[in-house]
Amino acid sequence: LNGCADYLGFVAFVGGQVALPCNVTAPSHEDIVALILWYRDDSRNPIYTVDGRTVPLDKAKHFSSDTIRSRVKFNITYPLSFLRISPVRENDGGEYRCRVDFRRGRTINYILNLNVIVPPKKIVVFDDNNNQIKDIGGPFNEDSLLNLTCEVEGVKPREVSIVTQLESMLANERYELVCQSSGSRPPAKLSWFKDGNLLSSVGESISDDGSLTTNFLAFVPSIDDNNKVLSCAAKNPRFQKATIEESFVLKVNYAPILSLALGASIQHQEILEGSDVFFECNIQANPAVTKIGWLFNGEPLKSDLSARTHISNGSLLIQNVGRIHRGSYQCWAVNAVEKGNSEVVTLNVKCKIHFDCNSCSNECLLDSPLCKAGQRVHYGVARHEEAVITCEVEADPSEVTFHWSFNSTVDEESDSIKFIAEGRKSIATYTPRAYLDYGVLYCWAENNVGRQLDPCLFFVIPAGPPDPPENCTVTNITAHTLTIECLPGYSGGLDQTFHLEIYNSNTNKRLINNLTSSEYPFFIANALPAGNSFRLVTYASNSRGRSPSVVIKGNTLVAERWQTGKFQLSFSLFCFCE
Repeated sequence: LNGCADYLGFVAFVGGQVALPCNVTAPSHEDIVALILWYRDDSRNPIYTVDGRTVPLDKAKHFSSDTIRSRVKFNITYPLSFLRISPVRENDGGEYRCRVDFRRGRTINYILNLNVIVPPKKIVVFDDNNNQIKDIGGPFNEDSLLNLTCEVEGVKPREVSIVTQLESMLANERYELVCQSSGSRPPAKLSWFKDGNLLSSVGESISDDGSLTTNFLAFVPSIDDNNKVLSCAAKNPRFQKATIEESFVLKVNYAPILSLALGASIQHQEILEGSDVFFECNIQANPAVTKIGWLFNGEPLKSDLSARTHISNGSLLIQNVGRIHRGSYQCWAVNAVEKGNSEVVTLNVKCKIHFDCNSCSNECLLDSPLCKAGQRVHYGVARHEEAVITCEVEADPSEVTFHWSFNSTVDEESDSIKFIAEGRKSIATYTPRAYLDYGVLYCWAENNVGRQLDPCLFFVIPAGPPDPPENCTVTNITAHTLTIECLPGYSGGLDQTFHLEIYNSNTNKRLINNLTSSEYPFFIANALPAGNSFRLVTYASNSRGRSPSVVIKGNTLVAERWQTGKFQLSFSLFCFCE
């Protein structure tokens, strides 16, 4: 709306009349009204129009819709003009908008609400013995207590409420929702709607006095129901307009749904050696995922400069793709509901070098050296401690010559690096003696096809105990199971192992379980006693020592409440290092 005046409310009785005002005074003496439009509720078409765009307003043509034509008048007076409706009908109630367009000034809208009061259809009075009193009551004893009951039919419901409003639901789980309405005579009829579409309820009951109606809905939310509006409407069966409703927005949680796709410009069957390949992991999840990972031939895949693989959350880029990248790729993601996996996509790399003869196959027979994927690239050592670094390449022919250098001197071999060669593998020894001796070692090989284009990179860093795991959370809580997930801290330059110790909070020294993980701080603790509180201690270790501990607390659910499927989940999470 270009401009909007204050919201006004008006009341009228069925069979009476009402005058709805609209200010048609121009904002300045140089301006005049060009068009007046009246709308009701959300109708796109006006119910009344005054068109003065080509003539003065007092000579403008008036138009009204068929539904109200015989009962409406609009007279131009200043400063207020009135839309007069007589006689008023029950369905005249609702929101009215008067739109005034000026020749020069901005459009102004006036919003009004008309509430139509419908008199009761029937009033009945009863005495103490439930006898109806029509004209004359009695006889009654003098000085006795007189109790009379008045019942009115034709009263719209006073209130409606959805008794079971859940903050969130799990997709494909069954929930029983209850809606109640009171104050209607005769009793209200209740209906359930999802985004305006009628749903089938499983039953309805009416209290003995007829004042309370209860309706039950068996609801199984789907993934597509997230953010849709679920509403319960109460309607007096004798009044079409006497309807009230309550609604809430559905929050449907579900495990991640993943699909893995190659970049749009990549032809799946025409990937040539040396190309760049881009994978996109498309994720649909609620709530949002907390971790994304990748698998290559079923094994965890991480960013590796030597293998030319770069991972950024849901994206995987492989530069200068070669034979070492052939295989199956898959992405996975975790949210508070569960872990989800994508389908497997197989990457077939076609070689640029092949022979067109009967005795030769269409395989790559000649390759300059490439770094072998999956090698260890980080080496943590102390000063004056010797690091033994293994560099392995793939090459055909396999007779290769190795070269090593330190930091950016790729074209110059370093005398401080001692190494031996065993086929396509070279083992170097390097001893940092000062802080400046830490850095990057470059390893490259060459055969009679050519020199390795991209050297293998190995990082020599100061070694030490690892940092503690971070952002630890407890999820997937059941009566006997807790899932604990953390983010790994700095490894100290060495391979690290993650540990989880579970203690009963009531008996602080009693160890319930002890779990380890060499890949990622993710633990599933099973066979725990139900309804207990636990002290969960997690830490990391390497050959240099162990990190400080991170302590969190978690509770298993009470077994009986878990088995019924009707419970409210609650737990407290506390983190501190000891």
